[in-house]
Parts: sequence; structure tokens; C-alpha cells
Amino acid sequence: MSGEAIRRLARWAGRPAAALRLPVPGAIWGERPERIDPASAARRAGRAPLRHALDADPAALAVSAGDAASRCVPADGGAASRRVVEAIAVALARDGLASTTVGDALALCAATMARTLGITPRPNQLHTAAALLDQRLVELPTGEGKTCAAALAAAVAALAGAPVHVLTANDYLAERDACEMAPFYAALGLRVAAALEADAPSARALAWRADVAYASARTLGFDYLRDRLAADGAPPAPGDAGPLLRGLCVAIVDEADAILLDDARMPLVLAEQRDDPTLRARLWQSLELAGRLVPGRDVTVADGGREVELTDAGRAMLADAAPDYGGAWLNTVHREDLVGQALFALHGLRRDRDYIVREREVVLVDRESGRAAPGRQWSRALHALVALKERLPAPPESRTRASLTYPRLFARYHHLAGLSATLAEAAGELRHAYGLRVEVVEAHRPSRRRRAATRLFATRRGQIDAAVARDPMRQTYLGIK
Repeated sequence: MSGEAIRRLARWAGRPAAALRLPVPGAIWGERPERIDPASAARRAGRAPLRHALDADPAALAVSAGDAASRCVPADGGAASRRVVEAIAVALARDGLASTTVGDALALCAATMARTLGITPRPNQLHTAAALLDQRLVELPTGEGKTCAAALAAAVAALAGAPVHVLTANDYLAERDACEMAPFYAALGLRVAAALEADAPSARALAWRADVAYASARTLGFDYLRDRLAADGAPPAPGDAGPLLRGLCVAIVDEADAILLDDARMPLVLAEQRDDPTLRARLWQSLELAGRLVPGRDVTVADGGREVELTDAGRAMLADAAPDYGGAWLNTVHREDLVGQALFALHGLRRDRDYIVREREVVLVDRESGRAAPGRQWSRALHALVALKERLPAPPESRTRASLTYPRLFARYHHLAGLSATLAEAAGELRHAYGLRVEVVEAHRPSRRRRAATRLFATRRGQIDAAVARDPMRQTYLGIK
């Protein structure tokens, strides 16, 4: 396609020619491309502008790609197949995400996946991949192959020369998906890697340099913060290996509702340790005072301990005790805040549910995966309070060096997309926050599931009894029949 044809196509699509091309690190986009978010003013006004990339409907592209896949020469390593891959890559770099180019690229990737993995992409997976390339969020039912659909879209974007980040909920999924898809990417001449939180900075830097990097959103966020601190001239932390990321070019977010919405309120905080014996003494005092408060009289405990609040009697008791401790304890706001944290450490956080003790250290348990998360800490002295509660050495207090939320991080990607099995209900919120349209893609076969009428129970015990009564196998297992 000539330059004039690209300009005509861009005018027809209502956006500049550069919008058809993906950002590639280099002289034009910079060594680490990053979107200085033009949506911030619009978001403050109440609506983020809608993102888009393709010049054709994703569903139509999927049909044409599926038809072409059966006729496509798969990348089997021979000279002819290498020429096909190179031709597609050149066309993507030159023309960007034009409909014809993307259709050809998806056809090539589908044929390659069938040959290398024995998985022939279904029409709904091709539809999903095309929608991801159009910066959409896709709701695809569970079991329909989201991993393969994301890999198809990631491969097309990587063939265009853009570094692609496929972001998942945890390191296990990132490593698993990268390993399973490695033969597919290799057949297209692409390198894939997993950037894992437990890896050394040098290993993560190497992984981020791959054409397609799988990682958890958390790992991405902290590495971005480290790069930002280095760019601002902050002294590097021990073990830092210089810039890690090659910019924020293309991101495909798996379990997008969980990452983009559920985790959006909790900021990522990069901290450094500092020793403060005075604060440690106050923490011991706060635990001692919290232990003297009587639940039901001095403090109310609700929601399994996750909601803890001082009563008037409890506040009066702390005020009476404050003169014995002196100093900062004479400040009402300070003592009630610190004792409130101590109460939450005592009643709200449970061992072997919220944390475990390993080698005389408190290790957090990730609420999403249920796995131990070494290196993470609660903020605002809460981690030290839990350690003291368990009669363990309190870790040094930390000072915040940088922080960032997921909405601010993902808004900086030039090309952002995602998929999940549950997105439609949050479509309005996602469009408002990220400027992303939700597209619902149906299962490859009509569902045989039947939805029964909703039943309400006055007690939890009644609900459990009803569940047992409607399941004969469970009755046999429990010895009821």
C-alpha cells in the first residue's frame, strides 16, 4: 500500500495515518514509547475518549482470516515460509493495522498455531483476536480459549515490531502461558519470555526485551516505577539493572475486569526501609492497648474482623491511658489511628488465611491466587504490627519512594486491550475509566446450560441443606443416604 493510499484510508477512518501503525521503540517513537495520556482532561470531565485501531469490523476480519487460514502457507521453518512471515511483517510495519494486512497476519498465525500446537483457532477466537487488535475489551465465555486468542493478537502486534506485554493475574499463569505458546511464537520468528517477580532484575530486563513478554500486572507496575525513579535521577536500589522496560507500547490484559477494576483502588507502592526504634516502641504500646480493649464493649468487630471500630467507651479508655505513655499518645488522632491498626492486626488478619509465618517472617497470602507472596508488605506499620502479634522481629519501617495505580499505568499504553469471561456488566465503568469498548463474543456452540429460578434462604445453614438435597452424589459422600 502506498503512502497516499494510507493517507486516503486514514481520512476515511477519521484519524491520522500514524494511528494505523503500532509504536515501535526507535528514532521516531523514542527508545521507550509511552503515551502521555491525552485522555486525562476528558476523564476529569467525566468520560475518556474511545480508543480504536482497526479500519474494519473485527467480526468481518475474523471471517476473512478464517477463510484464508486454510490456504495460508504455515511457518514451518523453510525458506518459503520465512518469506511469507517476512512479507507479513513488512506489510504490518509499513501499513499498520489495515484490514487487509491484519486479515493476512491472522490467517498466517492461525495456520501456524494449528501446525505447531495442534490447535485450530475457531471463528470466535479469531474474532476475539481481531477485537483485541482494535483496542477493545472482549467478553469470551470460560473454556473458549482466551489464552490462544490473546496469543494470536500478540503475535500480529509483535510481527509489526511493537513490544507486546500479555498481563495476567500472577506469575504462575504468566510462566505457564509463555511456555505453552513458545513453539507457536518461535515458528513465527518471535521470542517469548516470562518476567517473573521472583527473578533477578537482570533476568526480568532480558524477559522484557522479548518480542512478547508475559508477566503479572503487579510485576509490570513495580518495574515501571523502578524505571521512572531511575529516569528522575534517583539512586538505584541494590540489585537494580538499569532500565527494564522498552516502553508501554501494546498491552493485552487477561482477566481484565479483575485487574482494571477490582485491583484499581489499591496503589502499587515502591518503598525503602529505614530503622526507627521510637516507632517500634509505639507499635508495642499500641498492641498492648489494643489487647486491653474488650470486643463488644470497647470495640465493635464485624465482617469476620475486617471492620473494626472503636466505641465511645474504647475512646474514653484510650484517653485515660494516654498520660501514662506521654508523647505522641496525647494526640487523639494519632493514638486512635495507631490503636485502630493494632486492632485490625489482632482481629482482622488471620494466620494461614491472610498470611503465613515462614522462617520467622510474616509472608502475605495473595487474595486472588491463594499463594504466598514473598516481598510484599502491608503499609502504614500494619506489617510490623502483625509480626509483633506473632512474637516475631518487626521488619524495619518503610518510606514510600514512588506509587502508582493501575488506571494511571494502563492509560499510558499506546495500545491497550483485554479479555475476560465477565465484562459486560462493567462495560460502562470500563469505557468511562479507560475509553475501551466491551465486545461480547459468543461461544463456538450454543450453550446447553439452563438457568433455574433464583432461590433465597433466610440462613446460611438453609442454603447449605438445599445444596446437599439437590445433589445425590454429595449426599452419598456425606453419608446422608
